[in-house]
Amino acid sequence: MPLYDNSGGFSNGYVPLFGVIGRDYKVYYNDNDRNFDVQLKLAMNEMFDSGAPGAPTDFTSTLNNNNSFNVDLSWKNPSITFSGEPLTSLTAVKLYRNETLITSFDSPEMGEEKEYMDSSIPESGLYTYKIVGVNEAGEGLPTKTSIYVGEDVPGMVNNLTLVNNEGIAELSWENPTVGANGGLYIYDSIISYSITRNDGQEFTLEGMATSFSDNTIPLSSNYNYTVVAVNNIGAGLEAVSNTVSFITGNTLVFEGFENFPPEGWIVKGNNWRHGYSSNAGGSSPEAEFYWNPATVGEQYLIVKPLDTSGKSSVFLSFDHMINYYGPGYDCKIVTSTDSVNWEVVHTFDNTQNIGPESFFMEISNNHVGSSSLYIAFQFSGDSYQINNWSIDNVSISFSSGISTNELNMVKGFYLSQNYPNPFNPKTSINFKISDDSSVKLQIFNSNGEIINTLIDRDMGSGYHSVEFNAESLNSGVYFYKLSVNGFSETKKMILVK
Repeated sequence: MPLYDNSGGFSNGYVPLFGVIGRDYKVYYNDNDRNFDVQLKLAMNEMFDSGAPGAPTDFTSTLNNNNSFNVDLSWKNPSITFSGEPLTSLTAVKLYRNETLITSFDSPEMGEEKEYMDSSIPESGLYTYKIVGVNEAGEGLPTKTSIYVGEDVPGMVNNLTLVNNEGIAELSWENPTVGANGGLYIYDSIISYSITRNDGQEFTLEGMATSFSDNTIPLSSNYNYTVVAVNNIGAGLEAVSNTVSFITGNTLVFEGFENFPPEGWIVKGNNWRHGYSSNAGGSSPEAEFYWNPATVGEQYLIVKPLDTSGKSSVFLSFDHMINYYGPGYDCKIVTSTDSVNWEVVHTFDNTQNIGPESFFMEISNNHVGSSSLYIAFQFSGDSYQINNWSIDNVSISFSSGISTNELNMVKGFYLSQNYPNPFNPKTSINFKISDDSSVKLQIFNSNGEIINTLIDRDMGSGYHSVEFNAESLNSGVYFYKLSVNGFSETKKMILVK
């Protein structure tokens, strides 16, 4: 069976790839009729002489107690051959730092425990050591160990918590006790903190601290903060706080549906429920109209009554997604002054999927100005014809407080929650930018390390979608960060395999 066929792809089966620096790489093909272990042994035997030394064992690296730039290494010389037979000849043991030979031990004793101190390290950084035995049959199997040398930057702050104290964002944390790279870390070496709000606003907190207050929240929205401790070596790992809702200025309502129904809200009908997904483009949880049980008629999710006395209009915004199944329903925004008689102010397209998207509108009908304005999400028709209508981050404010254009000027972009979430192994990340912008979209692991940069280029205005494939990653929590013209927002996603 050929390894490569005319269609331009590999034939079915495993394709293990093995290689040794300084020798040719070899590919061995394992089809479905041959045992993989046999193929593996065949491949390794082709690259190592059976009489060459096996791998040294118990190879460790530790920082010297008296000097953080000295590394103490210890190992046991090989005592068997690559093929597992007793080793009868060992002419040298070679020690490499970052693939550069730093010393060679001639005529070593087989199976002997050895120690060596590397005292010629040029600068702080991560170093990989490799040790390998040599005899007349050639170099044997290598063994490696890695260590960070020198003083380290801080790790992540711990237990980072955000609370809303009457409109003031209050952060608290515990300082890191270990370095970001496992190197020498001095606990009281922190000189400042870099703090970034998820709308891109940056703060610098000087000195060593465990709390920070922000009284500059600009808009009603969901906020979180990224905190990075800094010492004289550099910036440490990022930690991201929990997300909290804030209501500011002329905002009457901002609801992220942590509870359902929210306090003061009214549900009419059997199909409105608490949704634990993030289909609307926000974050879990959310409000959801679900198709089951199958019902026909009008059902309402009604915002608590609002006093709009003396006002002529209000501004409504929310995230949502309508998952279409078939014809026979309408999704609408309606208003009332008594929660009985309703007037339609917007009807969504009922012939296709919508979103996830952010929706904005100004309401200026005769109901505005009442001391009891009701705004509701109305489903009418056959619930069997829709899969679900997901809603999140409902904001209602007096129109004099903020307009659609002003919102875009302040933020300049919108980042949706990835979908699906949790995911395996692929998920889509959607975002909207209001103007042609410089855009960067990066993936981070829970240690704050960059895993992938999906986008780093200029992009045009409008909606964009990017697929992220995490096939090579382990299950866990990851973060994606969208940066647009100096502003940024970070969201969490979960990979489950």
